[in-house]
Amino acid sequence: MAEKQGRYTVVDTTLNKTDSTVVEDLSGRQGDNGRIVYFAMKDNGLPHDLTNQDVTLKARDSADKIKVINGINEMISATAGLFSMYIPNEMYEAVGDIKEAFLTVTDNKNTVVSTIPIMFTVFENGIVISTRASQDYIDSIQKIINEVKGKLDGFQSAYDKLKATINDYVNTINSNEVAVKNKTNEFKENNMFDKDVIVKGTVEGKVTGDVTGDLHGKADDANKFGGHTYAEALSHPAFKVGTKFFAHRGAQKIAPENSLVAMRKIANHSGMEIDIHVTKDGHWVVMHDGNIDRMTTKSGAISSYNFADLRKIPISNGSKAGQYETSELVIPTLEEALTIAKDKRIIPVIEIKKDSTDNYTAANWDSLIKIIKKFNVQNEMMFISFDYGSLQEVKKRLPVVEVSYLVNKVTKQILDDAVALGVNSGVDVNIAGLTAQNVIDAHNRNLNVGAWTPNDDSKREKLLSWGVDSITTNSLSGELRYEELQLVNGWKNHPAGNFNAYVTEIAPQKIQLHFLVYGGTRTKNKVIAKLPKWAMPHSAVWGISATRMTKGTESITISTFDIDGKGDYPNTTVKTGLNWDKGDSNNDGDWVNGSLTYYI
Repeated sequence: MAEKQGRYTVVDTTLNKTDSTVVEDLSGRQGDNGRIVYFAMKDNGLPHDLTNQDVTLKARDSADKIKVINGINEMISATAGLFSMYIPNEMYEAVGDIKEAFLTVTDNKNTVVSTIPIMFTVFENGIVISTRASQDYIDSIQKIINEVKGKLDGFQSAYDKLKATINDYVNTINSNEVAVKNKTNEFKENNMFDKDVIVKGTVEGKVTGDVTGDLHGKADDANKFGGHTYAEALSHPAFKVGTKFFAHRGAQKIAPENSLVAMRKIANHSGMEIDIHVTKDGHWVVMHDGNIDRMTTKSGAISSYNFADLRKIPISNGSKAGQYETSELVIPTLEEALTIAKDKRIIPVIEIKKDSTDNYTAANWDSLIKIIKKFNVQNEMMFISFDYGSLQEVKKRLPVVEVSYLVNKVTKQILDDAVALGVNSGVDVNIAGLTAQNVIDAHNRNLNVGAWTPNDDSKREKLLSWGVDSITTNSLSGELRYEELQLVNGWKNHPAGNFNAYVTEIAPQKIQLHFLVYGGTRTKNKVIAKLPKWAMPHSAVWGISATRMTKGTESITISTFDIDGKGDYPNTTVKTGLNWDKGDSNNDGDWVNGSLTYYI
């Protein structure tokens, strides 16, 4: 895959002639309109000077037809090797991989300076866009022509109106610097394409004859996706490799749900799922319920409060709420949540709640999109909602953003509705109603599939085997796994630690174990806890612990503990080592504190 330098595809003149650079921006669908592709030419990583040089693209398509495009469309910076080429629609006639393609650099004497092998693909035009979605993506000219063409016959005024509208359309094209090929720009019998007839930012021609037909079939890719090409729409970076795990309402097992501290304590997940509503004066805030009754000491709908007043009411309920400062428990704004997401480099998954007290306006939707664009996360996030209309409102404003329709079970109508939302859409399904066949059916329709909301990892392997794309979970276990230790032989978690003994991945294949325990059998080589199989080390390891003793003179001594895969249990175990017997099993003041990082 070619390296990208902003909008430029990097091609290197020193590339071995037996290797080919995959130029993703050249790939398209059968029947695509022409496009402009930007290149950065380099010599072994350094800019290639294109002064007094030109570039030709020669390709043999899957039907063995030779296509040649002579000349650079625009020399953006010769010394930096930056240029663009116009790729006409004739390049996208035959479906399949381009069998052979080269960028040939020549000097002003037509001497070949370098030949760079490249690759790209013409895909089958099989994207399904429903009537409902097409209304969002097709440009306004279709609507105007539909209104006007019934009046054209015999009405000069209607004809003039149509002509004026198309002139406006031309101006729009010019303002966006879109190159358009006129009728003289066709490939000739020798398959040569003359770049000199392409005038950047110009459309030549006139309105003649009857205007009929459906522009939908002729619309450029950019029109169908609100100004985005198929290449841009399908290269969405938010979800690419592997199943993603999202922390449901943040790390809600160790902090109040949807609080700032719950977001900051996310450690093992690639994304955080949060819920939003709008205040009376138009501020988007983070809370699951449409009212504040459950999470605070006050009551009332969020939509009945001005933001300044709501901000004075702290979150007082939820996991370990009493451990945190009041300043950490304010009801968060969406901006604060996105700030944390950016800082932690995790995916924001925003559920748009629509309770009976919520009545969102166009201004609310516009302000939501303004926030998303302010943080520039539209290509690295996802909107989800049970309210289909909310997803439609988002897609009208951000056609390429990832969205997922929240449902309790999958039906054909649900899949139809999800497809109608357009590119980068999916379904997010209650695990109680999700089946393996549902995942297959959704994927066959180019829909992503999410699952919600397991409380632990017990269904992890099954969901992964089905191929789900994301899992929204209440567990502290995400891509990096987490599990509380199963203490045995009388050992208990010490309340002073304010945590239960646990084992967690802190990086791929890197494990941390931590415990603060008391009681239990203190003789050497007795099992303290069983570990999950995924936490089994490559070989037996031992760690240092501290043992506190209160009998006689209070003191702390160094002790040890061992981890291996043997012993009395089928899984890996943690065992007592040296000096555990110094303490008293019947005294909760005699505890043992141990921590170890190891590899699996």
